Amino acid sequence: MLDRRSALAVLAAAAAQPAFAASSAMEQPFSFETVRATARRLAARPYVAPPPPPPEVQAVDYDAAHGFGFRRDHVPLWGDDWGIELFPLTRTTSRAVTVHLVEDGVARPLPYDPAMFWFPDGSPLHNLPPSAGFAGFRAISRNDLRGEWLVFQGASYFRSPAPFGQYGLSARGIAADTYAVQP
Repeated sequence: MLDRRSALAVLAAAAAQPAFAASSAMEQPFSFETVRATARRLAARPYVAPPPPPPEVQAVDYDAAHGFGFRRDHVPLWGDDWGIELFPLTRTTSRAVTVHLVEDGVARPLPYDPAMFWFPDGSPLHNLPPSAGFAGFRAISRNDLRGEWLVFQGASYFRSPAPFGQYGLSARGIAADTYAVQP
């Protein structure tokens, strides 16, 4: 059975790959070595900017971004007591990330589907294109009061709450000296 630590490694690796970098929707072998090889390959080539987000994303403000529901029956949940919920794109998290499901050592992209979400009437989230993509995901506990225990949003933001619902860790990634030709 997949434990939280293993799931965290899988989910973190899946979130680390932006949607524009996905070469295809085909299944691919997955292991720590494939993550390492992908990181080396991407680090060795010049940066390629992702395509711009769909223009409809700009209408998804703070209120709309917090006024949706996730339909848990539309995405597989792992383990007996926890699972994942996905986030749609918003004005502040406008670049899609690819989320992969890893089963039996094979990774396959999870396609965005608006049916995964419940949006209130009149919400600009209804206007996102079917290919919009995800802003990120959160790992949740299903059987106790802790609820959310890990969040990845965008390409660089993550947080993890401490006991009793207090946020214990919240961070953004940073790249320094990426232009320098040195180890």
